[in-house]
Amino acid sequence: MAQPFLYWSMPVPDDLQCQSTYSTQQQFIADREVVRAGESCTDTARVVVFECKFNDCSNLEETTYGYKVRGVAPEFRGFVSGNKYVYKCATCPEDTFTQPTQPLPPGTCDGCQQTSSCPIVVREGETVNIRWISSDPDSDIGPQGRLTYAYEGTVGADGTWVTQKGDAGIHYAKARVYDGEYWDETDLCIEVLRVNEPARLNLATNDVYVREGDVANIDATCSDPDGDSTTLSFSGWMNSPAKQTTYFDAGVHDVLVSCLDPSNQGITQTVRIHVEDVNQKPELAITDRNITVSEGEPVYIGATCIDPDGDKTTITYTGWMDSNTKTATNKDAGLQETTVTCEDGKGGIDSKTVTVNVINVNHPAVLDVPAEVTVHETETVIVEAHCSDPDGDPTSISYGGWMSTSSKQTGYDDAGDYDVTVSCVDPAGQGQTKLVSVHVLNKNRPPQITWEQV
Repeated sequence: MAQPFLYWSMPVPDDLQCQSTYSTQQQFIADREVVRAGESCTDTARVVVFECKFNDCSNLEETTYGYKVRGVAPEFRGFVSGNKYVYKCATCPEDTFTQPTQPLPPGTCDGCQQTSSCPIVVREGETVNIRWISSDPDSDIGPQGRLTYAYEGTVGADGTWVTQKGDAGIHYAKARVYDGEYWDETDLCIEVLRVNEPARLNLATNDVYVREGDVANIDATCSDPDGDSTTLSFSGWMNSPAKQTTYFDAGVHDVLVSCLDPSNQGITQTVRIHVEDVNQKPELAITDRNITVSEGEPVYIGATCIDPDGDKTTITYTGWMDSNTKTATNKDAGLQETTVTCEDGKGGIDSKTVTVNVINVNHPAVLDVPAEVTVHETETVIVEAHCSDPDGDPTSISYGGWMSTSSKQTGYDDAGDYDVTVSCVDPAGQGQTKLVSVHVLNKNRPPQITWEQV
């Protein structure tokens, strides 16, 4: 952070020996950037300025000093409004300043020193005051009986010139007096010293509010009234006017913004960056979002949920599955979808869909038929066969051997044992074939009598 610096002080001898102990001290809170310090000191004293570190005046750090001479206090700049400071006074010997002392015009060291032998030196904005003195040794004042005057340069008859910003340089003034016969003239040079105006900092605001993940921007401009080049710098939590915040930056951060001219004169202000905490949604990871199984096989969804903020998370399953495991049945063939959702309890959600391709597994048709059928001659043999499919597929029944259909009419010559094959199949030709034994029992026929002529 920039510290106070001496802007202007009365000149003192190089060998000035002031007291080593302080006669008095004064604590104050700066209400502006420019302060004349030393009012409580004796008329001639060394004024030392201390900064209260972290606004704790039990912890002082010396920053600069100047001299109060014959009641004229030094001027310091670079104070931060609202901060605490202390100045201390060390008395200096009065006899050191027995000769009249012309104070150096306040200014900066790149323009505050006299560069010519001009008898009058002022700084920009100050007033030059001289008095033209004329006389005539003759009481009748020459042929015209009076004196007339002519003036050239910056100072006229009233001897006053109010300098302005931009008047820095060497200026000349001349006055001429005339008695009607003779002229006399006098001239002088006036040096106007350039006064450096500190660079000026303009902040849109001293408090910037952003949310985690946003870019923090400090809107600052640095200008110099003298048109000098300026340096705008940032230190502390930021080293540039913009910073990308992360999800770990929640809180209040201080940034020092300094605006300085080539003489390092300017101002430093604090900008506070308020970063609002933003809940990060959890991140759901699925091992495989496209799973293929066959009917009858188990299904497993590998899911993990990580929360960047360290919040506790829960995982839920909706749709075809209500947990991370399930066994596919023979009715699940096709594409089955399950939504996996991860929540952090603070509104953060991440969801992904898992697709399970259940491959159909064919189950053979099942035949239900009696092992034996017994009838008597002349009765009808009926083989009652029932064919069903576990998958619900259509089925077909066929007969072979002694019978080609499910029924057969017997006669008196059919007594005996016969084999019939019954087959039950699904559209894939898978099923069962069973052997049915058919027993045809002999049936006694009544005797017959008739006649014939012989």
